[in-house]
Amino acid sequence: MRGDEHPMEATCNQETTRDVAYYCGQLMAVYVAIQRKAMPEVGVGVAERYYTAASANPAFAMGKLAQLSQHHLGKLDPGLAYYFESKISEITVKIGNRKIPVVMNMEQQTEFALGYYQQSAPFCMPPKRNKEEIIMAIDNRYEFLFYIQCRNGNPNGDPDMGNAPRMDPQDLHGYVTDVAIKRRIRNYVQAAYAGKPGMEMLIRSASNINTGIARAKELAQVELSAKGKKRSVRREKGCLPAVL
Repeated sequence: MRGDEHPMEATCNQETTRDVAYYCGQLMAVYVAIQRKAMPEVGVGVAERYYTAASANPAFAMGKLAQLSQHHLGKLDPGLAYYFESKISEITVKIGNRKIPVVMNMEQQTEFALGYYQQSAPFCMPPKRNKEEIIMAIDNRYEFLFYIQCRNGNPNGDPDMGNAPRMDPQDLHGYVTDVAIKRRIRNYVQAAYAGKPGMEMLIRSASNINTGIARAKELAQVELSAKGKKRSVRREKGCLPAVL
């Protein structure tokens, strides 16, 4: 940070004199950690969906995140849920009677990022991977860039903001999230290659992802867990659909 106002630290700052934005970032990190513990297989989580909104307009986003965290806490073991609730209480006590900003400037967004990443550090220990998982990792990665032009339209509304167009709070330019782009790619593949082997979609609207995972394991001849075997037996008896 500038001058000696807030010296940079590698760990979470325990002071109570930081800007509220810093503590909002800490809360965001705890909410993200809660969801990842409760729903480890979710691809698009709290961080991907809410970080931009929380860092720019925390007064609107934090209420929604608090509601979601209660749902996720209910999925955790009582001891772990108590640990996270204690973290949330500890951070909110530091905020005290100060109001959460409706709009944050760039300096406050920097404070938010510091709080988020410093609070995330203890939660982000890399998981252990066996040799088979390392071998199966993607060898070649590809990056591409494309532009979307939209006039008098709404290419990607935000359902948490009344489906209003997503806009960058600094330059007021609209933007489309990576989630929306992937959804359009999936829709195209599903429509253009319907029924072709190897082109079925795992992530589909109004579908249970666990059913798709079990089906994919069967096709790949990967051993299922005891729960997966029960679902497979029920599928063969006609209780569950046999396709993704």
